[in-house]
Amino acid sequence: MDDFTFDTDIAAKAAEKGLCDHCLGRLFGKSGKGMTNDARGRIIRDSLALGAPEGCSLCDDVFDLLDRFAESVAESVNSVESDNFLVGCRVDPAITEAEKALWKELGIEGESIKTELNREIGKIALPMINRPVEFKNPQVVACIDTRFADVELDMAPLFIYGRYNKLSREIPQTIWPCRACKGKGCARCNETGKMYQTSVQEIIGDIALRMADGKEHFFHGMGREDIDASCWGTGGPSSLRSASRRKGT
Repeated sequence: MDDFTFDTDIAAKAAEKGLCDHCLGRLFGKSGKGMTNDARGRIIRDSLALGAPEGCSLCDDVFDLLDRFAESVAESVNSVESDNFLVGCRVDPAITEAEKALWKELGIEGESIKTELNREIGKIALPMINRPVEFKNPQVVACIDTRFADVELDMAPLFIYGRYNKLSREIPQTIWPCRACKGKGCARCNETGKMYQTSVQEIIGDIALRMADGKEHFFHGMGREDIDASCWGTGGPSSLRSASRRKGT
């Protein structure tokens, strides 16, 4: 653990505003590795011989709810399959604006409350989820709204690569919007919004959606082909992207 240093004058001014240990320590979050912000805050408060405030004037004691947030995140992430996860959060905009104003007033830029919440919630949730955290390319991001403890899961798209044979000369490669209504639905297309009843994209994609419990799919054909063209032999290469977003509590 590195030695923790801080500006005593700035710390005293910040402490006078009734900040909790988390918010006080976060102002100096870039100093003293290997410790949490609330530990920094306690060190500062002890050095100034100050007691803890009854309630935090900045975060409204949101850190008292870390266990509840972590349980909500774990429940939501455990409801889906993935190899990894990441925690994100939404914070009351009034809190983030007040934090920026405090930084400006004190002439210091600390660690943001969102960053600390993400880290601390993730640390508590990790043992309940039993899969690793992935920061660069997470398969699922659990974003918790700290105002209501609601969690929204943002699922990474599932990519499927394969080859297909098209033996019919009456099926287009991709969805073909109706030329008359531009996909809105009209008498010409029997309100389907399509020139043709189905396509290679839908035949493959609809099955993938059911398997992945997805919401929409995108088909990427390797080269375009006319509707009256067939595809034999080893088949035409293609990839499919299926995306979904779920919300839980």
